[in-house]
Amino acid sequence: MCDPSPEERRTWSDVVSLWSGWGELDRPEDVTLSWVLAWAAVVETHRFEVREGLLLSLSDLAAGARAPAGVLDLVTSAIAPDDLHVAEVEMYEALVAARARPAAQIPPAERPNLAGSGAGERIGPLPCLDLVRRISSRVPEERRSGAALVGDRAGAGELDDDEAPTLAAVLAWAVEVETTAARPALLSALRALSRRDRVPPWALERVLAHLGGTALDRPEEELRSELSDALAAHRRRAGT
Repeated sequence: MCDPSPEERRTWSDVVSLWSGWGELDRPEDVTLSWVLAWAAVVETHRFEVREGLLLSLSDLAAGARAPAGVLDLVTSAIAPDDLHVAEVEMYEALVAARARPAAQIPPAERPNLAGSGAGERIGPLPCLDLVRRISSRVPEERRSGAALVGDRAGAGELDDDEAPTLAAVLAWAVEVETTAARPALLSALRALSRRDRVPPWALERVLAHLGGTALDRPEEELRSELSDALAAHRRRAGT
């Protein structure tokens, strides 16, 4: 969805629709992928070749009330109806209809309790998509640089209440599959987000469960400990 190659983007554009139809995605995955799809759709320049698939995936998620209202707002406000290819009209109209239903008001599940930390400044779809691309790159150095950029953004008080949890979720997934020395950078970015209470508790739980069976060096252990403290603090606030 965020690959520089249009052909690669086209190949993956409707995969979320397939996974959703097969029941492969849970609620946090629905929410995270909805935002990535939305960012990708509003900046995509290949309408019929790529954007149609992105809108198809989004409309399928929206049909089951699995796309947050903010996602629907972003796509329907950023893409003008007269800019649609004829093949995109049906999916776009489905998004408009889904936004009008009461179910669209359901907030994203598992959002972090912000505890008065203050909303961050929105950076927008294109920068967010670039960060996702870097974090998920096949090149370890790009993953490290992407994680560092997320940490810098978080430290600067950027990333709003939708951008930050979405990027935190992508980082959590990246930690689970990371096999190189890039892992500390990914964990450091999660720590930066957690210090501003921007990591969903489910993401913290997944990362900590994964690290529980993994040999860690001292810097990684310190990062793990701080993420564990962040999850404990969230649970205290939530009374669980």
